[in-house]
Amino acid sequence: MIPRMFSRRAFLGSVAVVQITGLCVEPFARKGPPRLRLSLAAYSFRDQFVKGKDGVPAKMDMFRFLDYCAEHGCDGAELTSYYFEDPATDAYLRQVQRHAFLRGVSVSGTAIGNTFTLPPGADREKELELTRTWIARAAVIGAPHIRVFAGKAKGSPKADAKRRTIEALEEMGELAGRHGIFLGSTTTAGSWPKRTTSSRLCGPSGALG
Repeated sequence: MIPRMFSRRAFLGSVAVVQITGLCVEPFARKGPPRLRLSLAAYSFRDQFVKGKDGVPAKMDMFRFLDYCAEHGCDGAELTSYYFEDPATDAYLRQVQRHAFLRGVSVSGTAIGNTFTLPPGADREKELELTRTWIARAAVIGAPHIRVFAGKAKGSPKADAKRRTIEALEEMGELAGRHGIFLGSTTTAGSWPKRTTSSRLCGPSGALG
């Protein structure tokens, strides 16, 4: 059974929140106790979102996922970018937003599988354009937050990977801010930076110490 509440310290330890200006900030000061509500990530159903062999339809789509969230008492849903229809037109995104509203499920955010550690060139620009696209799409579906990755530092000195990540976060954070959207840096196994060091992206210079 999934607990409906978890500690604020555990939550803050899992993500590095990026201010809408693109710079990391300390946790926000709020009045009263924290209000952490349960939101389910579409990625939890990654196997069900995949089409079967011989073109068998996937068992899950965004509309069914939102139905599941509503039926199981989830306050929100993170609509992972991988599982939207392709192309994800504005008309389709508005249908998803409408369905979430009618089912009483808040869109807590979305997530993309980007890489910010790449050197300048076509591959890096492709990753930045992916992020720009999903910032705009997040605004359409009413998602206030996007989880982004730094990516792996494989093949690059860590100092260069850090610098490129910071530059991308600053640029994308500024764009996200114009849409009223927050970016959050998250890590997975094998990615950089590790959870224990991700918070060190924050500092007076916006760089790792």
